[in-house]
Amino acid sequence: MLNYVLDFFGWTSRAPAGINGLASFAFLVVPLLMLSIGAVRWGRAYRLHQYFQTLLGLVLAVALIGFEWQVRGEGWRIYAQDSKYADTWVMPALIFHLCFALPTFVIWVLVLYHSWKNFTLRARPGKYSMIHKRLGRIAAIMMGGTAASGWLFYWLAFVN
Repeated sequence: MLNYVLDFFGWTSRAPAGINGLASFAFLVVPLLMLSIGAVRWGRAYRLHQYFQTLLGLVLAVALIGFEWQVRGEGWRIYAQDSKYADTWVMPALIFHLCFALPTFVIWVLVLYHSWKNFTLRARPGKYSMIHKRLGRIAAIMMGGTAASGWLFYWLAFVN
């Protein structure tokens, strides 16, 4: 999918499959997250939201494992060395991205864990709902920042 988006703009990527997979997920995660939140906010579809968030969490876990496997095995710098920004903007963009990505991962894991612990299979509002709503908002905002900063890094390192 990512290649179609890049081709649309006349770009190509030097990134390996694991990095392309995570970049593709980052392209889709924010709209999917908004649909899931909208299902609860406007449709009161708590169970749909529960399944959707669990699925997003599992897909994120698989994408992150593939990404980490790729990065730890081969590294990413070899693919980014031909970037015209390799010596200037790539590392600051990566650090900026990690300032979003690491806290987002922790918050999302906490929200999912506490949701599984505090909500039954018949998802309904309860004692934990207000905390869940606040943490979920933070997680959604942070995921938006993670996706945007990840795309910035991806473009600077692998596309231009």
